[in-house]
Amino acid sequence: MTVLWASVKQAKLAIKSWMHCYNEKRPHQALQYRSPRQFRQEQCLQVT
Repeated sequence: MTVLWASVKQAKLAIKSWMHCYNEKRPHQALQYRSPRQFRQEQCLQVT
């Protein structure tokens, strides 16, 4: 898949969006295949 952006700004926004998804929404093996968001929510529930 080849993607071309009209500007550097558009490319940066696309990369930022991808990084957010990769780091926040994607399941991580180290977190027992939960997303970091799910992991944090579960940790907060255990504390309260």
